[in-house]
Amino acid sequence: VQSSDPPTDMVAGSNQPSNNEPPTRFSALQERLLCAAIHFFHRHIRSDKDVLRRMESNAAFSLFHEPQYHSKPNLNPIFPQSVNDASQLHICSFILSILHQGIFSVSALIVSVIYLSRFKEASHVSLHAVTWRPLFLTSLLLADKMWEDKPVRNSSLAKLFPVLSNAELNQLEHRFLREVGFRVLVKPDRFCAFCEQLLLEDVNPGIVKCVVESEYAQTLQQETAQEPAVTQEKITGSFKSGSNNFA
Repeated sequence: VQSSDPPTDMVAGSNQPSNNEPPTRFSALQERLLCAAIHFFHRHIRSDKDVLRRMESNAAFSLFHEPQYHSKPNLNPIFPQSVNDASQLHICSFILSILHQGIFSVSALIVSVIYLSRFKEASHVSLHAVTWRPLFLTSLLLADKMWEDKPVRNSSLAKLFPVLSNAELNQLEHRFLREVGFRVLVKPDRFCAFCEQLLLEDVNPGIVKCVVESEYAQTLQQETAQEPAVTQEKITGSFKSGSNNFA
């Protein structure tokens, strides 16, 4: 897989800078993009029983159905107790906790959303309260492997989310890749187009509050303050611009 540096500019299409205004760097928009990505993700998660009935014969949905992995000894009861929680607060807090503890980038989160869109399109699997955590973690793991020189290992992610063992994560990762046809590349211009789409999201104030008060956001602010004049981040692959295939 080949990678390339994305533009350090990240500007919404309706707010192109004039000749006298410098473009906005991606790093300066990370917090807004983080809020928008979580909002985008949350509003596509279903919790109704109709989805469960429709997905009964879908093998991919069954594999990512989280309750089947809850029989592990000494598993913290918080995981089975929260499996049906599709609330804004739980989803936002869970994502932020994983990003912070796993030291994942905002870019990896955005790419993971793109991957999930592809997965939905290919497998016809709906994001649901009982599947979204395994799906999110699998897509984030793959995005991190595409973005980072030293990605998070499957075994490390299994420690962050002990519902899934290392072997089970490997299985989910392989199935996810098969469903998307191993299409995991994201080109810089396509990435920017999707970011522009995210910046148009009317983000719920509750998500903004949750993000702003998080340790992860504080880390982003510190990194932005300490960054050099030019920030280089990696981006790989390609995706369908403006994809919104979670409904």
